Amino acid sequence: MRPAASNVSVEPTGRGLFCHDVLCRTYRLLAARFGSPVRLAGIEAADVQAALDDALAAASEQAEAQGPPYPMLWTIQREQMRRELRRYMLVQHGEADMPAENAYFELAFGMGEATGQADRASWPDPVEIDIGEGRTLRVKGRIDRVDRVTLDDARGLLVVDYKTGSLPSVDDILAGRNVQAPLYAAVVERMFDDDAFGGVFHRVGGNLAERYFARVKRRAGQVRPDKAYEANRGDVMARVGSFVEAMRTGRFDLAPTRECSSYCAFRSMCQYSRPRGELKGPVADGGGRS
Repeated sequence: MRPAASNVSVEPTGRGLFCHDVLCRTYRLLAARFGSPVRLAGIEAADVQAALDDALAAASEQAEAQGPPYPMLWTIQREQMRRELRRYMLVQHGEADMPAENAYFELAFGMGEATGQADRASWPDPVEIDIGEGRTLRVKGRIDRVDRVTLDDARGLLVVDYKTGSLPSVDDILAGRNVQAPLYAAVVERMFDDDAFGGVFHRVGGNLAERYFARVKRRAGQVRPDKAYEANRGDVMARVGSFVEAMRTGRFDLAPTRECSSYCAFRSMCQYSRPRGELKGPVADGGGRS
């Protein structure tokens, strides 16, 4: 189970945990009431909203039992999150261009025996995945949601990750600054011995948005194959392999992703040394950066 968001009324992390909690509860309620896997297209929008309201009430009760430090601020933020989550679920309900079955929620691996909200399909042990050139990597973590999707005649798994803040860019993924989607896609392939389409990030707070790193991409309401995905995925996994090999030799490079500003309030405590970084050179092209 994700840690309790006792400071949900103030901290962005707490608000993110709260939204994750509500969405997991919502899909679990829908699965209990209408069967699993959840097929939103076959459920009335009013029933989806009713499940969301019930989930939000339960999550709110749990958060309020911990005593939010600023009750009035919490009330305002709770209503804002309610509106944002309702809008997100309505968008999910209305998407028919890529039929999906919402199959697994809070899928954990390497986190011990499944407790709390962890999906019953979770693995207690880390998952070992192939990162190329005969190398393997043991991974542990938790996936927000896994869908089974259909595109033309192909069916496969799609990893869904909720974000309440900004979404990672494709450049971030290709440069190795965010490898969550390709790693998690490899994990579900291993766990279920099934093909994975890749992953998608869903922004559920503020302006709704999505970012695919998958065999498919959605533009202007149309889903199309992404012909560059397989090559891009291979490049990212190779980059992960180079990071792992570098760490095994004691390299934990820390370098800025962009040019440092002329003034920085944290310069006195920064661990980055440009001359040292230039001397050591990059771990991989575009890699070794924070």
